[in-house]
Amino acid sequence: GWAFAGWGTTLYWWAGILYVVQVRRLVKADAVAD
Repeated sequence: GWAFAGWGTTLYWWAGILYVVQVRRLVKADAVAD
């Protein structure tokens, strides 16, 4: 139970971090294009 919860939380945070990184890259690319 706890191992599953730990993995789920880790994957959730990792996905969130990657999402934020991708969004920031797109925003930076947009700013440079302008």
